[in-house]
Amino acid sequence: MIFYKIRSKSTGKFRMKGGEPHWNKTGKTFETLGRLRQMISNCMSYNDRSYTGQKNDFSDWEIIEYEVIEKDVKGVHEIIKPEKIMELLKK
Repeated sequence: MIFYKIRSKSTGKFRMKGGEPHWNKTGKTFETLGRLRQMISNCMSYNDRSYTGQKNDFSDWEIIEYEVIEKDVKGVHEIIKPEKIMELLKK
C-alpha cells in the first residue's frame, strides 16, 4: 500500500487537513494520489480567498510517499498481557 504526506522543508512538520496552513509532527495521511491532489487544490483555493494573510507556501512543500508492507501477523493474545485477557474473558 502506498500513502502520502505533505512535509514542510523548513520545519520538517507535516501538513494537517483543511485549507489553512497548519502543521504538526504527524499530519494528515492521504490514501490515494487523488486525495492528495484534492487537498492541494483546496489549499490553492484557500490562498485565493484568504483574507487573514495566512497563505500556503507551496515552494516549502515536499510530498513524502510511504510504502507499507505487511511484515508479520500476530494474534491478539500475543499483544495483550495475559492478565488483561483473563480480565476480559471474565466479563
